[in-house]
Amino acid sequence: MNLQKDASLLDLNTFGLPAKAAFWVQASNVPDLQKLLLQAPKPLLMLGGGSNILFAADWPGTVIQNTIPGIAISRRFKNRVWVRCGAGENWHGLVQWAVQSGFGGIENLSLIPGTAGAAPIQNIGAYGVELKDVLVKVETLETSTGKRKVFFRKDCHFGYRDSIFKSSHKGQYCITHITLSLSTGQHKLSTGYGDISRALAEKEYCNPALLISAPP
Repeated sequence: MNLQKDASLLDLNTFGLPAKAAFWVQASNVPDLQKLLLQAPKPLLMLGGGSNILFAADWPGTVIQNTIPGIAISRRFKNRVWVRCGAGENWHGLVQWAVQSGFGGIENLSLIPGTAGAAPIQNIGAYGVELKDVLVKVETLETSTGKRKVFFRKDCHFGYRDSIFKSSHKGQYCITHITLSLSTGQHKLSTGYGDISRALAEKEYCNPALLISAPP
């Protein structure tokens, strides 16, 4: 852990605003993040990809950029796999990995900016699919104590672009990992959204599931 003083946030937010943080540090693993939550100068701001934040002023405390990496299959079932992903992974990169691996369920959520750890906060969605449709659990650290806590899908109280991490529990927990349940083999794709239906018809894709049924 290396706290940088008077750090520029210009390249860390997609609006490209010239804000600064009194301190900035990256957290690439859970133990380091636990220490930072307890020891870093307050107030704390957790930052992912910087795509959903607008800096109106400099940050007076510590900006912690969550870069926890890793994408791995945690469990296998007959027709599904559970995929555990570090909060710092790029979301679109995760979607690409899933498609290239032949796993279905999040392909409609491609090109959404941000990190995997931010996805449950907003309950990201696109073209008729939402994160809640595939989420198994969210692993977190309580920001006030550093203690680990797991939220299963039902605990997150997902709504339209909403969750407890955005409302009643805002700022109380830092997400470290998410686990998704993805399909294998023959996929049931969500193609009913108007733009998707039209695009598939134009390209004459009668069975788009075959496009991700097997890895290259």
